[in-house]
Amino acid sequence: TDVSFLRLNTIAIAYSLSEGFARKLGIKGLSFGLNIQNIYTLTKYEGIDPQLPFGSFPQPRTFNGRLAITL
Repeated sequence: TDVSFLRLNTIAIAYSLSEGFARKLGIKGLSFGLNIQNIYTLTKYEGIDPQLPFGSFPQPRTFNGRLAITL
């Protein structure tokens, strides 16, 4: 059985607003971000996940967000 695979595992994106724009909103700072894990697996393997033993549960896709406001 061919268990070769290519996996896109993690993407992290973050952004901080400029001080000038934040001041227009009446705050000192604002930043936010998004982190996504277990995004995509490219494989010809017919099972759930080529990295896990047979019978295991698949790895979940997770989304985490962050918002930081400085007053």
